[in-house]
Amino acid sequence: GWAHLNSTPDDEKRIAMIYYNHGGGKNNLAACYVNVPPSLQNIVDAMNRSGYNVTGEIPNETELVRMMTLNGTNIGTWAPGELERLVASGTATLLPVETYLGWFGELEEERQAEVIKKWGEPPGEIMTWKNETTGEEYFVIPKISFGNVILTPQPTRGWLQNNTVLYHNRDIPPHHQYIAFYLWLKHDRESGGYGADAILHFGKHGTQEWLPGKESGLSSRDCWPAILIQDMPVIYPYIVDNIAEGTQAKRRGSATMITHLTPPIVAAGLYGNLTNLAQTVALYVDCGNETVKEVYRNTIITECRELHLDDDMSVDLNETSETLTNETLFDEFVLELAKYLYDIKTDFMPYGLHTFGDPPCGEPLIGTIISMLRDDYKKDVARMIGYDDYPNPFRIYKEQELDNCTAQLLEKVLINGTGIIGAQEDVFDNRSSENVSRHLERGLSFADDIANCTVEVPATLDGFDGEYISPSEADDPIRNPNVLPTGRNFYSMNPRAIPTKEAWETGKKMADVFIERYREDHDGAYPRKPAIVLWAWAMTDYGVVESEILYLVGARPVWDSYGAVYDVELINESELGRPRIDVMIIPSGLHRDVYPEKLKLIDRAIRLAAEANDTIYDNYVRENSEGTERIEGIFEALNATGNYTGPYPEGDARYLSVSRIFLEAPGTYGPNLDSVIGASSTWNNSSVIGETYISRMHYIYGDEVWGVPGEEVFKLNLAQIDAIVFNMNSNLYGLIDNDDVFQYVGGLLQAYKVVTGNDFDVDSVYVTDNSDPTADPTVSSLREVIYQELRTRYLNPEWIEGMMGEGYAGAGEISKFFEYLWGWEATCPDLISDDVWQEVYDVYVGDQYGLGLGEFFEGDTAYAYQSILGRLLETVRKGYWTPASDDVLRQLVTAYIESIVDTGYVTCCHHTCGNPFLDEYIRGLISALGIDDEIDPEYVDKFYRIMDEMRGDTPAKTSEDKSEPDDSSGSNTGDGTYPPGWSNETEREASGSGMDVSMPASSSEASNPSEPSDYIEGPEMAVEKSGKLNTALSFSGAPMLGMVLVIALMIIIYWGYRRRR
Repeated sequence: GWAHLNSTPDDEKRIAMIYYNHGGGKNNLAACYVNVPPSLQNIVDAMNRSGYNVTGEIPNETELVRMMTLNGTNIGTWAPGELERLVASGTATLLPVETYLGWFGELEEERQAEVIKKWGEPPGEIMTWKNETTGEEYFVIPKISFGNVILTPQPTRGWLQNNTVLYHNRDIPPHHQYIAFYLWLKHDRESGGYGADAILHFGKHGTQEWLPGKESGLSSRDCWPAILIQDMPVIYPYIVDNIAEGTQAKRRGSATMITHLTPPIVAAGLYGNLTNLAQTVALYVDCGNETVKEVYRNTIITECRELHLDDDMSVDLNETSETLTNETLFDEFVLELAKYLYDIKTDFMPYGLHTFGDPPCGEPLIGTIISMLRDDYKKDVARMIGYDDYPNPFRIYKEQELDNCTAQLLEKVLINGTGIIGAQEDVFDNRSSENVSRHLERGLSFADDIANCTVEVPATLDGFDGEYISPSEADDPIRNPNVLPTGRNFYSMNPRAIPTKEAWETGKKMADVFIERYREDHDGAYPRKPAIVLWAWAMTDYGVVESEILYLVGARPVWDSYGAVYDVELINESELGRPRIDVMIIPSGLHRDVYPEKLKLIDRAIRLAAEANDTIYDNYVRENSEGTERIEGIFEALNATGNYTGPYPEGDARYLSVSRIFLEAPGTYGPNLDSVIGASSTWNNSSVIGETYISRMHYIYGDEVWGVPGEEVFKLNLAQIDAIVFNMNSNLYGLIDNDDVFQYVGGLLQAYKVVTGNDFDVDSVYVTDNSDPTADPTVSSLREVIYQELRTRYLNPEWIEGMMGEGYAGAGEISKFFEYLWGWEATCPDLISDDVWQEVYDVYVGDQYGLGLGEFFEGDTAYAYQSILGRLLETVRKGYWTPASDDVLRQLVTAYIESIVDTGYVTCCHHTCGNPFLDEYIRGLISALGIDDEIDPEYVDKFYRIMDEMRGDTPAKTSEDKSEPDDSSGSNTGDGTYPPGWSNETEREASGSGMDVSMPASSSEASNPSEPSDYIEGPEMAVEKSGKLNTALSFSGAPMLGMVLVIALMIIIYWGYRRRR
């Protein structure tokens, strides 16, 4: 493939550029922190200028977005009317099923049988269309054609379109349309294919490299990633700071990587009332007049309550609390408050997105350079302005002066071209500093490297020419500026060197700060058994978390003379100076693939610890395995079942009692909770989340076993944990900008509840952080990190303005935030309060900062807005959020209707078009809240018509006919409209705002892991959510709502009659 690519003239090459539309929907054409439409536009434009056969006028960004949203998305089975519209547009390829059957028949029989078992006989239901005139069936492949270059979405994995697959997706093969898509790309035009000479997977990340198959050394006949790609060259632009997942694309996706820049990473700053509060805090501390100080004190208390900072900091600010009645405790609180506000101010946030080939300039560039120069630059500038006690959160005006000076210096040098000495003399009153000069020289070098990131597009074209791509490191550019310039093919490091001696020292410190924090929070007690999530961070931190784990159990690596780790050994208990901490390890599938030997070493260390005859300190590893007078050990529990008398090791109770490493089955990846949680209409009880986690993650790994099922062992370990630890080492990624953290951490919380029947204490979930390699690691509670991230980013007008500047893609990032916040709500409801939902509503729907969000969410950005509104309404429907008033609910429904009608289209993501219960709920609210009397009736009629036409239904209701559909019609769900597993049972879901609206439910008990006895209806869910639900007015299903409305109508008629009398 590569040789052919190199020898084919550019004007003859056929290139397929694949972007991502995971789950479908017009709001979701995206990749990780990159603006997809203008990036693709830049590549196509460069190809046109380089002699590729690019026909027609290349559209501008706005036109391209419209083409992609209307004719370039995946369409769920819940929207046959939308699929009909796409087919009628004439832009999609209609691949005859008959052609596919010939290609499918060439696959190994075992692989064919695997697909048919999960997805049925070809063609299946996903993206298929039947010509009613001829009876012929086709696969629909959306695409936008520019001559020999096409833009096309990677097919969905299909989980959201089949409930059975959704909840039993351990090793799900691709569905028929997914296979057809890649086989169509591969086969030449003579045989009915596209005949791609190369394909481009754009951005982090697709799904092809994560398909089932071997972990490495894939077979082109038996492993799905290789079956579909074969020898097609794959060019893969990928964000430079995610080498771990990028390595997966190289190993399993056959990709040549082209690194691209992160978005600008800048300090968040303070804003609005947070700025005012920081000034008040500083005034309070400096004030010597007790009367004035009392005024400042009251202002601090009032503003903290109004901003809900007491929730952020887990501080009681009730009038009778110790914090307010004890002056010393209040002053301590003020010190902590000042530090928290300073942390928000100095924390990093991404500003907007990166457009491929377009590096930042102006203020975003300056902010990024300041971040790259880190604290040393600020320290030296602080000395020049007489700020000798930097950092001091109480010196507000010196902080402002420092911020101004650091930015002015770089602006003069980088933007205005002023000399390094001259810039300092301008800012420092004719003075300069050698140290500051060195920083500015480095800043110039960084700026040059960033400017050279324009090579991203030419490097991609080099890939299309089959030419050599220069290698580079990969990391967060703030952590490691050597990754710049981008546009190169990154490589990973030698896994045998993990952990390095430097990482070992950092990992020991991380273990110590975790233990210290845990003891502070638990009256001096040591953690007995933390569950530690282990991702493949070692590619950038060289084994810090692996070292933390070893040190917790009281073991250390053994290095050979070349620096490779070949064994582990116990640390003597007298040297260790504390108990051996037991651990439960939850690695990612990627870590398993990349560092299998490290998991075996960790397993060996745990078994050595279990055998240690310690006498000075407790040995929690041994106690949890063997048991004590107070604790039932895992061995005793396994033995009691009588199920573990088989061969060693997988059938040996004693061996398994010391097993601590659990993750998904070999060749599979992730808990896959994102789809389950997103498909919130398919479950009625959050226990489904925990059960799905257990079913996916119960496979045992170690020195002598590898991927052995062990659900009972997993549950016994889970029941013993008393802490959960997750590590961060990126300055870009947080906890709410992706769907991975809530799956691993939140999934553990839900699994623990399934096993024990109790909620896990969310304040015993910790986040360690080694994102700054020049500083010691830190530890915070999950609550602290989540709330600080909310303040730093998503409630920050600066972050919002950065995303607004990205247009369609920025709106998509905002909508993803709401999805990820829902992920945390569903898995950890005690963490996300009603106040959080109210705040995000006020900021994004109420436009609290006056940013013009109403105007921003018009046109193509309306699809993201519809997704946001749909998720907020679904959160209310399921009883997880009780809005402050019915006016909030009324505004959400009205905005949803108006967005769909004004746009003329619905976004058609799973939780809008694909959720019949939400649709019926909204229709019920339209009547119950009198919305159809408050807005133009034609709007409501058109809303109904658009929703019905999208489903391929005839309009079911108009504003003149307010009666609900009868029980048999449910939500207009005809056969084939909604995924397998839907039915018209009754699900009672709370509206949360003065009313309960009962909706039809899916037959989730048949397809979900939950047993019928676990079914939770509205009132029971109120217990789970701390009494949030308001069930003052209840409608029992569509018929009951109809009855209530008829009775109300009769009363109104009678009242009107009496008035006329």
